[in-house]
Amino acid sequence: MKKTTLVLLLLLLVALVDRAPAAMTMPPPPGAAATPLIELTPMLGETMVGGAVTFDVMVSDLGMANVGSFGFDLFFPNFLAFNTIAFSPYLGNEAAGEVVNYYAALPQHIVMIGSFSMLTDGELDLLQPNMPFSLASLTFTGLGMGFGEMNLVNVSLNDATGLSLDPDIFGDSFVAVDAVPLPAAVWLLGSGLLGLLGNQTRKRRNRI
Repeated sequence: MKKTTLVLLLLLLVALVDRAPAAMTMPPPPGAAATPLIELTPMLGETMVGGAVTFDVMVSDLGMANVGSFGFDLFFPNFLAFNTIAFSPYLGNEAAGEVVNYYAALPQHIVMIGSFSMLTDGELDLLQPNMPFSLASLTFTGLGMGFGEMNLVNVSLNDATGLSLDPDIFGDSFVAVDAVPLPAAVWLLGSGLLGLLGNQTRKRRNRI
C-alpha cells in the first residue's frame, strides 16, 4: 500500500498541472468584477483506517461581492464513510433563522450540500470577512485502505440578490487511507514535489 501511495502521489502531480494556469494572465482592469474561486482543500488528505479526515470548500476572490447562497455535490471514494458537516457561520445563524442549511448523504457516495441566507445584502457585507473562508467542512471516516479522488461538482454560488457569481472551480482533491501512518520520507518527497508547483497551482486565476 505504501508503494502504491507513493506512485499515486506522483500521479497527483500530473493532476496538479491541470490546475495550473497555462500562462500568466493580465490583472483585470480597474472596476472590473472579480471572479470568485471555489476550491476543495486540502489537495491531499491522509488518515488511518478508523481515523477521520476533513475537507473544506473554500471561497476566495469575492471582490465587492458577498455569498448569499451556495450548493454543490461532493463525490467521495467507497473506502470512506461520510461523518459530519459544519456550515459556514458567515451566511447567518441557523438557530436564529438567519440561514437555511441542508445536506443529504446518498448511498452512491455523494453528499449534497446547500445553504441559503435570509440576511440582506448589507448584513452579509458586514458579516463576511474580506478574505478566503470556508463554506462548509466535511469530515469522513476511513473504512479501509485506499487512495482516490474527492470530486466537487454541480457547484452554484450566488450573491444576496440571487445573481450567479460564476466562480472558477478547483474541485478535485485526493485522499489516502493507510493501516498505519505513512513514513515521513514519503510525505517529505510528496511535499517537496508539490512545492515545486505550489506557486503556480495556487495562483488565483483572473479574467483578462
